[in-house]
Amino acid sequence: MGKIRSIGLSLILITVFSAGLVGCGESSGSSGSGGGNDSGLDFPADTDTKLAEPTLENGQKVSEIVVNDHRDYNLFSVSSSNTQNIVLSMKKINDIVNDIRKRNLTKIDNYSLNKATENLEDCSYGGTIKFDASVTEPNVEEATITFDECYENYYDDGMYIDGKILVKVSQYNEEIDVYMRKDTTYLTDITFAETAKMLKGSEINTLGDEYYSTTEDGTTYYDPNKETMNFSVTTEVDGKKVAQKNAEYVFDLSSGAMYQTKGMVYINDLASYVTYDETYDMSNTPFVFYNDDRITSGKAIYNMANNGKVKIEVEEDGQVVTSVDNNGDGTYNLTDY
Repeated sequence: MGKIRSIGLSLILITVFSAGLVGCGESSGSSGSGGGNDSGLDFPADTDTKLAEPTLENGQKVSEIVVNDHRDYNLFSVSSSNTQNIVLSMKKINDIVNDIRKRNLTKIDNYSLNKATENLEDCSYGGTIKFDASVTEPNVEEATITFDECYENYYDDGMYIDGKILVKVSQYNEEIDVYMRKDTTYLTDITFAETAKMLKGSEINTLGDEYYSTTEDGTTYYDPNKETMNFSVTTEVDGKKVAQKNAEYVFDLSSGAMYQTKGMVYINDLASYVTYDETYDMSNTPFVFYNDDRITSGKAIYNMANNGKVKIEVEEDGQVVTSVDNNGDGTYNLTDY
């Protein structure tokens, strides 16, 4: 894979906010392959990892992964930070894949078996995107999207992407014309920049049942702005891994809000982790991001070793404050405020 070139200020800035991306100045993709380096998604065994010690340093590492503020640089560039926001990166890739799938969907007969389509398109600034899809059983579509050294401008964010992604959509609801289940798997490492990648085997699952909301009078309706995702994703930056495992997030696409309900956050090159504190209802204090990825509010709590906890809270001025209770007594005695 060739070196990333400058495509203007709005494209491929040398800063990114994906969740942990690739190694030390070398790209993992192979030229013309659209696939790159297949390192695989490999969480350590329980005997090789442990709950993170309740230190401020570890708390700050968790904060960088779940709420890193990216107002000063675009998503798909190399970050000045060693760890990046996994959730926002994963969500952005998911949205890009959805857009590609939707613009090719008209070529597929959703009600006929063994119907297939193939399309190859050029990216705006070099490289290609190949779309292969087929209906494998009634109302079940499988699509493989291959990015081959693609330089593109999505949502005014400059990006480079190389790799292969499988998307399977099922449980088609004819009444609202929506597939109610979507499963996404990274078939190869997904490279975003010279030092940035998400790893092969990362999985994202979206269940359409979560798209329903209820009005004050008890009426249930389909809400296209509501999105719930379950995922396990590992990324690398400069050869060091960070990850979220068995995580669940709820997104409100209309307001830019998101909150976590469960899952593990791995730090220290996957040597330790924290768990989301399920006794805390984050739906009342979701992280809210503007379109420029600037965080404006929110609060979350995670469990650490020795009954410790880390609290990540956004002040009114947008400053992210990390505080640690290092002994489980309820007092957050370590803080970077």
